[in-house]
Amino acid sequence: MVEILDVLNQKNAVVEIVPAGKAKLPLTKDGWNFDWKLIGAENTYTYILRLVETPNTIEGILQIRVQGGCASWT
Repeated sequence: MVEILDVLNQKNAVVEIVPAGKAKLPLTKDGWNFDWKLIGAENTYTYILRLVETPNTIEGILQIRVQGGCASWT
């Protein structure tokens, strides 16, 4: 189980980290600062962080890129 802090309510919220797959990702115009051109790039793996209670709302995005046997993230 993974939890994050809901700062508005000062409570912990249970979240899950899952592959992005075909999830509808949020847009830059909605306040997200993410290089969307990297989604699906070669040697990358994209995951979303979402609340268990509201799985259609994305709380965060993690992308891991593997190059030369080493991983980095954006």
